[in-house]
Amino acid sequence: MFPKLYLLLICTMAALAVPVAAEGAGACGPEARDPDAALTACNKLIDGPAPLRGDALARAHAARGEAWGRKGEYARAIADMDAALAAHPRDAASLSLRGIFKHQSRDFEGAVADYSASLRIRADGDTYANRGETRLEQNDFAPALQDFKQAVEINPDVGGYYLRRSLAWRGLGQYGRAVQDSDAAIAHPPASAQTFCDRGIANFYDGRFGDAIPDLEKCPQDDENYGYMQIWRYIAQVRSAGDSPGFRGELEASRFLGRAWPGPVREMLLGRITPEALLVVATISADPVKSAGRDCEASFYAGELQLTRGETGAARLSLTAALGKCSPGFLEYQGAVAELKRMGGS
Repeated sequence: MFPKLYLLLICTMAALAVPVAAEGAGACGPEARDPDAALTACNKLIDGPAPLRGDALARAHAARGEAWGRKGEYARAIADMDAALAAHPRDAASLSLRGIFKHQSRDFEGAVADYSASLRIRADGDTYANRGETRLEQNDFAPALQDFKQAVEINPDVGGYYLRRSLAWRGLGQYGRAVQDSDAAIAHPPASAQTFCDRGIANFYDGRFGDAIPDLEKCPQDDENYGYMQIWRYIAQVRSAGDSPGFRGELEASRFLGRAWPGPVREMLLGRITPEALLVVATISADPVKSAGRDCEASFYAGELQLTRGETGAARLSLTAALGKCSPGFLEYQGAVAELKRMGGS
């Protein structure tokens, strides 16, 4: 499972607001809460009978790009930012905003290039954090860590910077440091449920299963990955205190785990199917990407079950297999690294 990324994607857009014509169609800029209203106003300015020129036109394109971005129309947003930057290629805010839209379009190299160009013009904590976010997506953890360090140095009062830096530490296998940054994020309210959830994962990786349990209980229940988090909590419970009817009952009663994946993982943990059967079920999908991801996950969770049973040799084989199947961004990949490290190998 890829961790759910709560993107910072912050950019101060006040400088991009453009006054609208006197007929009152609404503001062309981020102060218009409705992006459709902003688009209407910006279109009148850009395509109206008295076309804008120079700075005013560039700012109108940037404001329209921001509105397209809020609607998830990233290709159109990028096209408007291109037009704005054609007039003002050294506008740091527009470069940073285009980087956000490229990130959302999964053009990660383009996003990093735009953030870097913006930072050469103006050091900004949000832009460093957004570049770090993109580098997390690329599993480029060491440069991401440096970006979040820069963001914290510029503004140490933003809890989100510590939270994202904790993920970089986690990707580098520095689980204690990840927990420390999660603590710092929680100390800078408001701390989201995801902040506690991420600290729970870091404690799990660090082998502090008892500490992981209360944080994993706080994972956001409206998250599509909550079923996975119940699986992680059950494993932490068993690794911390041994299995019990109460723990098994909680997992069995979960309304977040059904017949669809990752439901079969629960069935394996409860002893209803074998690890070998789980591996077969994992690859039954018409989508090869989903099959590959589930195959990776199945190997990891099989290894966790085997560890709870004291089957160290089998667990090592399963966890090593997970390393070969999983993307480094998967929680299960990082979990396998942590387990093998504790076992004395990788």
